[in-house]
Amino acid sequence: GIAVYPTSVLPTKMQEQRQAQLDRQRQRMNQQQQDNEPTTGGSSAAPQGPKGMERSYLLFSNVTLMVAWARVLRVIYRAGIFGRITTAVFEQQQLFPTLTNATCSRDVTPALNLALALSFMEVFNAAAGLTRSKVPLVMLFCSVRAVTEAVVAPRLAHCGASSHTFTVTVWSLGETIRFGCFVLDLLVPGGRLAKTIRYTAGPLLFPLGALGEVWMVATYAQQEQQWWWLVAAAILWPMGIYPLMTQLLRQRNKFLARDTAEAATTTTTTTTAATTVDKTNHKVKTTATGAKIKAV
Repeated sequence: GIAVYPTSVLPTKMQEQRQAQLDRQRQRMNQQQQDNEPTTGGSSAAPQGPKGMERSYLLFSNVTLMVAWARVLRVIYRAGIFGRITTAVFEQQQLFPTLTNATCSRDVTPALNLALALSFMEVFNAAAGLTRSKVPLVMLFCSVRAVTEAVVAPRLAHCGASSHTFTVTVWSLGETIRFGCFVLDLLVPGGRLAKTIRYTAGPLLFPLGALGEVWMVATYAQQEQQWWWLVAAAILWPMGIYPLMTQLLRQRNKFLARDTAEAATTTTTTTTAATTVDKTNHKVKTTATGAKIKAV
């Protein structure tokens, strides 16, 4: 008789073992990503992901902070600041347009002070273990901005000075994006869009905000001819920026490395499956040919 072999290709033991190995590697990589990715001043989910009341609270705190900073950005926008950027740079020879003193004091300052005060919710979230953030870094991040606004800004001759306007604009834009990403991350767990936006905008806006803070100090130093303020800023700001920026870039590199590894794993799995199919088809054809010869 002639042996009949099925034409469909079933997963071989070698393919199953290879797939199991790739799955284990992916799980170890995901666990390492969760264990080693503290968020710089952020309120994203804890390693196992928040549930129940913790998730509700984190969602509430991130939405609150996003709205608070978006309100600052809205006040600046309504003051017409963005429409005057081209005019300021090319006609008035200013680096950045200024807010009117009345608008800055009446509208921007109260909204900004509220947003800065609410930002310390992040310190509580980190201290309570609700996020993976490091408490010292979060405290440093929030305190530098609060001290800059409370100590340096009132000493400027004009509340709407270019340095102050620039700094507040960058702060509010960066924080609106950052907390918006945290909210999206909680609503869509495991999604890539929020982290992609965050790790694209963050490394750009964070150093610009720090530059604005130094600019504010330099403005006051020039105004009062007290250059020791600028010397102090030149010494202290890099010491604060370095650990925060290093942590942010480390998180970004881990995220990009994870994407690259997952893409490589997918490609390897596809290639292995295709190779197994080719080998199995060749084996079926060879066996069928041998069966025909034996029958003859």
